[in-house]
Amino acid sequence: EGLRAIFGEQARLIRPIIDFALAEVRPDLDYYYLPAPVRSYAERKLPEGAIGAVGRRALKHYHSVADAYNDIILAGKDELGVALFFAEFPNFEEFLAWGYAGETSDAEPPVCYSARITALFRNAFIYLDPAGTQLPRYQTALEAARRVGDQSGEANVLQAIGDVQNFRKEIDAALASYGEALKLFRAVGDRLGEANVLQAIGDVQNFRDERDAALASYGEALKLFRAVGDRLGEANVFLSTGRMALQAGDDQHGIEWLEHAGKIYEEIGAQSGWANVRIALAQHMAAKGNWQAAIDYMQPAADFGKRIRHPLGDQLQAQIDEWRQRMGVADD
Repeated sequence: EGLRAIFGEQARLIRPIIDFALAEVRPDLDYYYLPAPVRSYAERKLPEGAIGAVGRRALKHYHSVADAYNDIILAGKDELGVALFFAEFPNFEEFLAWGYAGETSDAEPPVCYSARITALFRNAFIYLDPAGTQLPRYQTALEAARRVGDQSGEANVLQAIGDVQNFRKEIDAALASYGEALKLFRAVGDRLGEANVLQAIGDVQNFRDERDAALASYGEALKLFRAVGDRLGEANVFLSTGRMALQAGDDQHGIEWLEHAGKIYEEIGAQSGWANVRIALAQHMAAKGNWQAAIDYMQPAADFGKRIRHPLGDQLQAQIDEWRQRMGVADD
């Protein structure tokens, strides 16, 4: 399918690569790839300008691929979605490098596929690059979106940049990025994008102890998520408000909202959201000195993190081990 989308009728010429077993397959992903020596040889044989000749069609195709993989992650199949993203990454890289520098658009409004693909990496990088080492890539994608004039692509990349800054606790920079993204999402009429950014702004305001402002942002986001039928977004808002209520000492609403979020996550199969609910409840139980309940909540989240090779998995396991030690001391 990808070959036909990029090369058209010429795709038939590539069939011998598969027929002569030069391409290998990963059965777990149903994914064909060229082994490194064959790929290196093929790249050396490419005539100058070959990538540019098919670059626009390739980026359009890989945008649909990245969008599909991102949907898999959002649907709760985190491990599969992340694995597919990174199996495809050499192909993304090949055409993104061209797109950042040379992509143009004759569409109205303009579309910068290289920027939009890069923004779609956001949910995959949450797992394998939480520290945000890909921030220079986002900055390059942002420049490309602005050069092409793609406001939607620009907004999505700004949101991804804000997420990295938020993770790094660069709070003022995150708010600035989110604010720019919010204006652009509203300008292009993207209500889901607007809702996602409003929730992110609420998270930053909560971190700054601006709870009234955070509640207002969460409330706006929740209305928009419900208006567009996004249950994952709805659950994310309840996760955030539940955490905030517990921090404020409102155990009744905090636990109620977290359990409501957990129920939605389970219904839609969102594993990472479900794990975050368990982490929040575990930390609350530990603060109360209820070590066994904390462990019971946290262990499945730690197992999930280790299974998808997220660095948080080992950190959660270390926390569980510490709680076990404390529980043993308390029992003695």
